[in-house]
Amino acid sequence: MTRGSAAAYPESGARTRRHPNPGGPEHRETGIGRPGETRAASGPTRAVPRADAAGIRESEAVMSGPVAAYLEDGRRLHLRHGPIDLIIGVDAVDPVGRGLAFDAAVSRFESILGELVEELPALRRRLLPGSSDLAGSVARRMSRAALPFAGSCFVTPMIAVAGAVADEILAAMLSAARLSRAHVNNGGDIAVFLGPGEAYSAAV
Repeated sequence: MTRGSAAAYPESGARTRRHPNPGGPEHRETGIGRPGETRAASGPTRAVPRADAAGIRESEAVMSGPVAAYLEDGRRLHLRHGPIDLIIGVDAVDPVGRGLAFDAAVSRFESILGELVEELPALRRRLLPGSSDLAGSVARRMSRAALPFAGSCFVTPMIAVAGAVADEILAAMLSAARLSRAHVNNGGDIAVFLGPGEAYSAAV
């Protein structure tokens, strides 16, 4: 993602994402800007290879870039890159904390899909007790989550990809700001942080 100036909307940490549109002119997708603005990719689309069971395409990181924008309510952040689609909500202890947390989420999100694609062959292999050949932090989270089931059935780290991505983004936000409550929803796999006295409700 190419970062633009945040001066226009200092409360939101504005970003501009530029990436080439395969088969057509360059198009622009603006990242975090005014709450309520809508942003849609323009220009022609191109067929891409079929995804595996977890939705990861080996060419995905090249085909399109990550995008960030506020949702219509102006409080939740939407991050999208290929098959990864996150909805993030934050309540901070101090007035600047929410912006710091969102900036940290955007920054960490930029490289996650590329990191997973680099290790995709290993992530697709059967996980065995004692396996330790994964390098990326998200990949290692996936392996740790799947490992308890490795001795009893055929399982790969891919069973935990959505939750591991959500956990990684939440950890990045917590390291950047003092939060009272936060959630990262990755297609129904939700990472939640609750401070003292806080609560979170989810409908299924």
